[in-house]
Amino acid sequence: IAFGRLLDSGATLAERLLALCRRAAEPRLAHVATDGETYGHHHRFGEMALTWALDRIEREPDVRLTNYSEFLERHPPTMNVELHEPSSWSCAHGVERWRANCGCAGGRPGWHQAWRAPLRLALDELRESLGRSYFERGRRLFRDPWLARDDYVRVLLDPSGATRAAFIDRHAPGIAGDDRILAWTLLEMERHGQMMFTSCGWFFEEISGIESVQVLLHAARAMQLARDAGATDPEPEFVARLATAPSNRPEFVNGRGVWQRLVQPAISSTARAAVHWATNRLFEPQRSYSEFYGWKADSLEQVVTPSEHPRAFFARVRLTDTTTESSSTLFVGAVHLDDHHLTTAAVTDVGPQRFRTATAEITELLATSEWTEVIRRFDRLFDGQIHSLSSLFRDDQRRLVGLLLEPSLTEAGEVLTRLHERNAPLLRLLGKLGAPPPLALRVASEYALDARMRLAIEAGPPGIERLAALTTEADAEGIPIDRAGLGLAVGRALERSSTTLEAEHPDPESIRLLARAVASVRALPLDISFWAVENQVHARLSVLDSADSSSARRAAWAELASALRLRMRQ
Repeated sequence: IAFGRLLDSGATLAERLLALCRRAAEPRLAHVATDGETYGHHHRFGEMALTWALDRIEREPDVRLTNYSEFLERHPPTMNVELHEPSSWSCAHGVERWRANCGCAGGRPGWHQAWRAPLRLALDELRESLGRSYFERGRRLFRDPWLARDDYVRVLLDPSGATRAAFIDRHAPGIAGDDRILAWTLLEMERHGQMMFTSCGWFFEEISGIESVQVLLHAARAMQLARDAGATDPEPEFVARLATAPSNRPEFVNGRGVWQRLVQPAISSTARAAVHWATNRLFEPQRSYSEFYGWKADSLEQVVTPSEHPRAFFARVRLTDTTTESSSTLFVGAVHLDDHHLTTAAVTDVGPQRFRTATAEITELLATSEWTEVIRRFDRLFDGQIHSLSSLFRDDQRRLVGLLLEPSLTEAGEVLTRLHERNAPLLRLLGKLGAPPPLALRVASEYALDARMRLAIEAGPPGIERLAALTTEADAEGIPIDRAGLGLAVGRALERSSTTLEAEHPDPESIRLLARAVASVRALPLDISFWAVENQVHARLSVLDSADSSSARRAAWAELASALRLRMRQ
């Protein structure tokens, strides 16, 4: 299942599983254990094969789906067996893949995993340190610190105010104020102390890989919370231990290099959250942006410059960590001069009077176009605590970079489109001659045709029908198209269109439009997934009112079912 092609067919999967149960007359348990990500992530459409197989098995009279408890109750054990421990499905050496240089990694030739043992030891020692800190402080707050730690999962699954209040009532009745913040801080510290043992941190070949970096990020957050809780800082000893974990990449040298270059720059803080909030408010003032990434922001007062270029945003803001309930008030500012020149900063609150005086000085200076003096004054105002685009949280960082680039990209797009339009006849001639297009014209044409295709897709079914002509044009000009990207866009557009058919009696013409769009893209050289629209239409067809049997609507549904290759009940 995991490493073969069994999930290519639900029928084949079902027969393999059924064969395990048919080999003996006595009751037999056929057991399959695989990662959930196998179905749909590692194997595309694997979840559909599994669904089909389970449906097939449930219809088998002599076989039933069960679990261990039910099977043992119906068929008590008749012998004892000895487990081979420790063992795992992905390491021939037991569980050495998670603690030793055993060679199981699937990595590059010549690479080692000598970093695994030092990383394991560093985290083991950190876990012990965190556990002592948790118990020493938690026993004063919780009736049973370890029971509270384990029950904290309820809050993680439902972090609503009611759930949090009920948790406090069960485990720490009566605590409030700083003690309540400390309680949540300790619980979060323990949570990250557990998450830093996520198994993929050791699974692959290199300590600088994203999996190992992720477990180190959990360790960083756990240590940050330990400091907030008043514990002795465990970071110096932890990093010293990481220095004994050799990296395969010379630029990192060892785990300490990974920590300094990949982990520390990614660590969040109240100041970083503040500049992130201010930057978003600067570029998108219409958004309240009051809750983001586990933070809640309450603006006490703010100043926004009226001009677009340059523009500035200053505020006194109270930020609350929604997991620990701790809060801080900060003075924050963001100035965008032009292009990518963005400067942000955050310091401890300076009070209303100082805030108004300082922001008035900067605002007046902005009107003089003395950019060097603006930055110098800004730096002094915030005691040199300057941040930039790199300080923003990653998802919004990319979105805001897109906003900064938008004018330049629009201008470049117009130039490339004109270049393609002027040279399209020449490109078609080159295509007939079998000659490749020159690089400059190919780049311009790739952009122009891709943009036209995406506009057509965004128009919905009527536009999607135009894709055939556009792909033909690209082929005639010898221009490659983005098969995966355009296919993904088509799949999403079809899914959006199918949601409009959820009305009780949708317009037959809307159904036919979607049917024609599906039919028109079937033969296109695009990687299109019809999975979502198939599921939506199948669900609708399964409850289709029989009263529509002779109506135009039912005929339209039949046309759509045919385009999607679905069977429709008569």
